[in-house]
Amino acid sequence: MEEHNPHVVDTDMVGFTPADYVIVLPQKRDDYGEVLKRSYNLLVLIVRNLLAAKLEVSWFPSTCGKMVFIRASANHDRLVDEAERVELQRRQQVRFKREYDPDNETFTEFQRAEEHTFFNTFKMNGPVTFTSLERQRLVLSIMMAPYAENGAQMQEYAPYISDMYPMHDEAEVQVVMELSYGPRAHWYGGCPIRELRDYFGEEVALHFAFLDFETQWLSSLALGAVCVQADQFLSGRDTLATPIFALFAQIWAICIMEFWVRKENTLKSQWNVENFEETETTRPEFKGALMYNSVSGIDEMTDTSYWTPFKRVCGHLAIVFTILIATSIALAPTLARSYFLESADYLGVALVAAATYLLLIPISFVTKRIALWITDIENHRTETEYQDNLIFKTFVLQFMPIYGPMLWTAFVQDKATIKGHKITCGKDNCFGSLSVMLAVQFTLYLINDNVVDIFYLNARHLPSCGSFCKKCSSVCRNMRRRFRRWLRDVPPDTAEYDRLVAEDAIYMASIEESQLKKHPYPGPLSEYNELFIQYGYIFLFAPAFPLVVAFGWLNNLARIQMDAFKLCELHRRPQYTCAEDIGSWMVVLRALSVVSVISNSVIVVYTSNSLDDNDLFDIFGSSDDAHHLARLAVCMGLEHIMFFVRFLIAEAVPDITIHVKEERKKRAWEKAQEEMALFKKHDDENHAYVIRQRTNEAPDEYEHHIDEI
Repeated sequence: MEEHNPHVVDTDMVGFTPADYVIVLPQKRDDYGEVLKRSYNLLVLIVRNLLAAKLEVSWFPSTCGKMVFIRASANHDRLVDEAERVELQRRQQVRFKREYDPDNETFTEFQRAEEHTFFNTFKMNGPVTFTSLERQRLVLSIMMAPYAENGAQMQEYAPYISDMYPMHDEAEVQVVMELSYGPRAHWYGGCPIRELRDYFGEEVALHFAFLDFETQWLSSLALGAVCVQADQFLSGRDTLATPIFALFAQIWAICIMEFWVRKENTLKSQWNVENFEETETTRPEFKGALMYNSVSGIDEMTDTSYWTPFKRVCGHLAIVFTILIATSIALAPTLARSYFLESADYLGVALVAAATYLLLIPISFVTKRIALWITDIENHRTETEYQDNLIFKTFVLQFMPIYGPMLWTAFVQDKATIKGHKITCGKDNCFGSLSVMLAVQFTLYLINDNVVDIFYLNARHLPSCGSFCKKCSSVCRNMRRRFRRWLRDVPPDTAEYDRLVAEDAIYMASIEESQLKKHPYPGPLSEYNELFIQYGYIFLFAPAFPLVVAFGWLNNLARIQMDAFKLCELHRRPQYTCAEDIGSWMVVLRALSVVSVISNSVIVVYTSNSLDDNDLFDIFGSSDDAHHLARLAVCMGLEHIMFFVRFLIAEAVPDITIHVKEERKKRAWEKAQEEMALFKKHDDENHAYVIRQRTNEAPDEYEHHIDEI
């Protein structure tokens, strides 16, 4: 076998199919620089298995000579065979249309006879082909399939593989870049959800869909927030506009939650992933044993350890202990300012808020690691269970440290005493102190979320002092490479041009090595986390600093393009991950909407002075006890009104549209017909007995078989 050197001209490589997946192997050498025999034999064995699986394979060493890159792809016929075997869901159109039409387009199982009806989002003209995401899914399925199913069974070599990752498709990623943050992107928001789903998969597309959905809802609320903030600034205090804005902010939070459920159900129906979690496979990290499942009738991996429940209880106790410690550390600057600086003005409040946020950075880092460690030891069977538990722990551990100092300032500070010393707010105005704290912390949050994140990812590619000369020497090679590509744009009819194109094709082989140096995409967990932290800042303390809504809307507009930029250019292409919803983030969204109703009601009645100018709190008398009773009644009244409005909106907005209901009925009928046809093909009495037993154990699923047996 002859290795392909990317820095040597080899005309045989010109026209090679672009790699869908790259496998990286360590290449160990002896003292004389020769490749060790066991490393070479491993390379040969893997390449032979890939070739036996009818994949197109090439390989070449890295520039440092310490690694080997194996490029794997498949021709169209091999992809079609695998698509039929795994029942790949593909986008299908009844009539060709460039625009999305839910009545004309859906995802169905691939069939060779109906190949002409399937649709490629990125290729409008010419023969119908698979998208790069579908190719990579099929190539990965071939590599992981057992030998008996004409696969390469790469799981056997997992301990010896350094890395394995999919490659970007230059033509398709260019479309995503142009629509997300390029010249064809809209500055006022709007994500190319269809293109993002067809290039990155459902998990990434759902993140962008929720981000775009929230941005659209915040746009109208941001306009009202600017007006209320201007009124507060010109008046020098909080006015009657403050409780009115708080009321509308809570209605917006409820609408975002209810309408997102409707949007999410529509997307999962369009993408045909409604039953994904029911058929999800076991995580490779799951530790268990094969046991017979009496419902499904097959052997399934089950956790048989008696220590797992004990570990989960200890994990929850560790979460409580961590919350107490992290909240105490986050509250320390606020308590110190209140105790030692009684007459501090808003400048002192702002400095303390900045110090608190600087403390939150290491606290968030540590709590995320603790949440990851606890979730790992709980041994969850599927990836969805693992992610849902990780989401819950991550946000719960961060909630009190982030929002605790502001909740303390809004509700407790002017009523607390420490060792007989009364705690006061800045300028004895807790509403003003809360506004300053929210403004400072949210501004620092925006800086940390946008500037620092992008700088960190780019800093990984900056040259160090030791490699500065090497970087400078590579500038000439890059300029020559770009000059060759410029010549290729205007091809002269000469033999010299053909030679340049052949040499440039070999230089392009080093793209696989450059992708390896990029930061792997960790998943949308961190993006969701930052998004919901911002959501809490906006809606938990909406009347204190209304302008935070406008800042959040502008940040979302920038986040849409920055997240797409990081995915397309700063990270490697993520591996395909299916998802039917945003997981436990929906639980977080519901919890924040409930907490925001309570917090805003208390802020308006107790912390703010916007209702003190009228006789609202004199309904039970003029004494202090009567005022306290009146404030409590008004607070509870506002709270119950908002919960009643939430109930009305939930009843008025159905979670499922009529089209989705009809699509579900259609798919259920088609599934029933397929199962009926499969049953009629089997006349074996043993098979009929198994079906009858399953009917008794799961009547809802097999009810349509009863009359046929």
